[in-house]
Amino acid sequence: MRTIGRWPYGTCLAVASFDSLACVGNGGAFQVLRPEVKPKVKGECFVPAQIYDIEVAGRYAYVANEDCGLRVIDVSEPASPHEVGHSTTSDIAFGVCCRDTFVYVADRNAGLSIFSVADPAHPRRLGSFNTGGASYDVFVRDTFAYVADNEAGMRVINVARPGSPFEVGYFDTPGYAKEVLVEDTFAYIADWNGGVRVLSVADPAHPREITNFPSSACGQSFCRLNDSLLALADGTGGLRIYDTHDPAQPEEVGELAVSGFAGALATTSAGLFVTGDWTGLHVIDVTDPVQPSEVGQEKMPGYSIKVFVKDTLAFVSGRETGMWIVSVASPSAPATLGHWQPAGEEIWNVLVRDTLAFVADYYFGLHIVNVSNPREPAEVGGAILSGHAMGVELRDTFAYLACGTNSGLHVLNVADPAQPVEVGSCVTNASARAVVVRDTFAFVADGAAGLCVLSVANPALPYVISSLALPDWSVEVRVVDTLAYVATGSDGLRIVSIADPANPYVVGYLNTASYAYGLAVELPYAYVADQFDGLRAIDVSNPAQPVDVAHYNTGGYADGVAFKDGLVYFADYSDGLQVMQLYGAGVEESHKPQASSLKSGPTIIRGVLFLPVSGFTLHSSLFSLAGRRVLDLHPGANDVSSLAPGVYFCRSGSYGTPFIVVGR
Repeated sequence: MRTIGRWPYGTCLAVASFDSLACVGNGGAFQVLRPEVKPKVKGECFVPAQIYDIEVAGRYAYVANEDCGLRVIDVSEPASPHEVGHSTTSDIAFGVCCRDTFVYVADRNAGLSIFSVADPAHPRRLGSFNTGGASYDVFVRDTFAYVADNEAGMRVINVARPGSPFEVGYFDTPGYAKEVLVEDTFAYIADWNGGVRVLSVADPAHPREITNFPSSACGQSFCRLNDSLLALADGTGGLRIYDTHDPAQPEEVGELAVSGFAGALATTSAGLFVTGDWTGLHVIDVTDPVQPSEVGQEKMPGYSIKVFVKDTLAFVSGRETGMWIVSVASPSAPATLGHWQPAGEEIWNVLVRDTLAFVADYYFGLHIVNVSNPREPAEVGGAILSGHAMGVELRDTFAYLACGTNSGLHVLNVADPAQPVEVGSCVTNASARAVVVRDTFAFVADGAAGLCVLSVANPALPYVISSLALPDWSVEVRVVDTLAYVATGSDGLRIVSIADPANPYVVGYLNTASYAYGLAVELPYAYVADQFDGLRAIDVSNPAQPVDVAHYNTGGYADGVAFKDGLVYFADYSDGLQVMQLYGAGVEESHKPQASSLKSGPTIIRGVLFLPVSGFTLHSSLFSLAGRRVLDLHPGANDVSSLAPGVYFCRSGSYGTPFIVVGR
């Protein structure tokens, strides 16, 4: 498979200021902005993966680019930034710091990596040091690198000889060190649930804590506002401002709730820029630090989870960020046309007929949106439904919604789009996540219960006629002729005979490498969004023996798939939309080194947490931020729908301590 085009916009995790401008990471897009209340993109270029950190020095921006390592971007012409060099790292590049002609990269499980950028077009690795934890950030002062090493606290590395760095001291914080800022003889550590730790590093070999103060949620990063004021991005706790004129006695002076997950900060002429992850970039007026206020926002697509293609338009479900309409008239250069977002809702799926988009809203139910002018989509009708709408299907004048646990299938008459009316419903055995209707039958991917078949001969009285248990968690279904193709999480693709809908049975299967989460079928191939392992093409010409014939490892976590006119479109989570083409069997070379299976920052989930079959111990557990064990975990699908919304962490095996944000 090969890439035809990318629409790489997604989550906002990184921001930096330089001269009179700012630059941000928008998924895999590096953007230069005019710092205004409504920031305007002055220029952009694309990098292969999610941007986690940016530091600008002189005419170059140095970018920590997830598992695509270090990227060097020339920003001397802000209207046309362009990559001039790059180098791979050993693991996941989370943080970056530039001093003189050296760049220091926080390289997650590989620790600290040091590069010479004397020739920016050819960054050259000089040395590295395994810090023992999961390196998130690095700050260099004099001949010492101070590394925020997650569960291993802060490590102090002597980098006087970049080719032979060695540890001289450390301080084990109580939480999870995410960022470190060193000023004079003091180090400030954003310690996630451990608050903010203030250390004396007058003797780098023996750092000692002089004070600490709590944050409200999960401290992420710092930004100095002036000599005495320090801003903290506090994750779900928003923005906090402290007076640190006496580092031994800091005092909180102001706070502000920020939607999303406040992660990175930069001061600009327009105010303080705060990244919000899926909510984009926020502009904060800190003229009065006691009462900071939000004055602007640049929305970004966040997490792309499903895609529907009609004619030359792709409709991308962005969950918390709504529905994005992308022109694919030129598949090699997809371009944003329009955006529609209902307040406080989550868009999980979209299906378009004629000029109307039928939108499955997780919390609300069904929205019907007029997209005749894709630049200005407008809602024309809607219906509140019980449960959580995740899948939508249309047949004749009826819309069928898969609405999750204890809600099942809902049927609405949409003959009048302005006034859709629910006419029937049926609770399925587990958690209805997707639905396909053929003739008088509805086929539902029913979570832990597998494939559920219902009669909808009378749409007002749907009822279950059969159910087929399948391994793991059924999340997507497609039907072609007498076969149903079901994506079943960690157990891959299942092919089911539905010649007799009352007696479905498995005729073939293929276990994929990761989690089959999305699915499109265009015979003789089934295209599977295999989440952590990218996109797979499976030859199903012999349903009893499906064969994996091609694979492309993507920049994100492949989720939804659509096929149109010989091209495969797939929603790649934080890396937006990708357009691919299958041109022959075989594994396509990846655009980057093999990705690891867990993302660095918080993984945002609803209802089900998938864990890999390998890499986790048998005693993995989910803990609250207070350290209380709330759920024992196992490989595959874990139902977390009963947990209260909030931030949790997972302790297990070789992956360190990934954080989970559980939504409602």
